[in-house]
Amino acid sequence: MPQSEQGLVDLAPVDWFSSPDNSSIWITAYRVLLATATQIKNGSTYDLENLRIILFWGKFQYLDATSLVPEITNDGEISMAAKATHAEAPEGAWLFIIQPYIIDGVERPEYEIKTKAGVQAALFAAMNGRNMAYDRFVDFEVSMKDGSTTTSSPSLINPHAFPKPDFSKARIETIVRTA
Repeated sequence: MPQSEQGLVDLAPVDWFSSPDNSSIWITAYRVLLATATQIKNGSTYDLENLRIILFWGKFQYLDATSLVPEITNDGEISMAAKATHAEAPEGAWLFIIQPYIIDGVERPEYEIKTKAGVQAALFAAMNGRNMAYDRFVDFEVSMKDGSTTTSSPSLINPHAFPKPDFSKARIETIVRTA
């Protein structure tokens, strides 16, 4: 976490919410490589519309979802094989992109949040080199009410969104002739 050891909820501007108890923020953390603690010193914060960028040297706690691997049966049933665990990011340079996620009880689309974070990171990398946002380390939600965190699992496409395969001889022969 940024060097002041403040809580994650303290990273959000207070004017983002009228009802913080019914709100949350989304944090996307990118590793910054080939940087030193001296270069970043006390860190820096930049505010845009509904977006806060924080550059800092340090470490932070997060909910690790890397072991959450969705399993899909042949029938399209989805289950999770493991549970998320608490972890600590290694000490280093970090780029945090923070956005309001649930604003006074109204949830913004997760896709929109993740896309906006990716665009901001791409801008930093394009203007200052790829190491400025080397890799997307973690995405997580923080409740403004109690500071609890929620993580997102890897994305998957629901197999029920597509038609079942057609194994009829005519269909397979059509595919073979097309190839």
